[in-house]
Amino acid sequence: MSYSIRLFGWSMLALMLAFLINNFLTIGGGLPGAGAILSDGAGALSWLQAALYPIMIVGVFFLLKSRSEKTLREDSRLISSYNTVFIRCAFWAVLIVGLGDMIISFLRVEGLLPAIVGEELTKELG
Repeated sequence: MSYSIRLFGWSMLALMLAFLINNFLTIGGGLPGAGAILSDGAGALSWLQAALYPIMIVGVFFLLKSRSEKTLREDSRLISSYNTVFIRCAFWAVLIVGLGDMIISFLRVEGLLPAIVGEELTKELG
């Protein structure tokens, strides 16, 4: 019973990390994404991104095997700490992006944006 609970907790954390890495590679890196394997022209990069999920689950099995002496309470504290860090990072990312969006919107409404970034970038931001 304890092993299955530990496996579930660590698996959810690993899948969340795989999802974040996949989104970063897709949006930030311009890779095709794991969903591209469902289309006809799936390349090696999309298969690599899709393989990230099972790789993380296998990593959880190895992690739990190496941490077999740890108790469920110790794992719970560690998972809770990791989740706290993820939540704090998400909060600050949303706050900083929101502030940047607010500043750009203010400069655009007041007509100050072309003087700061140029006419071409102002059109692209519009």
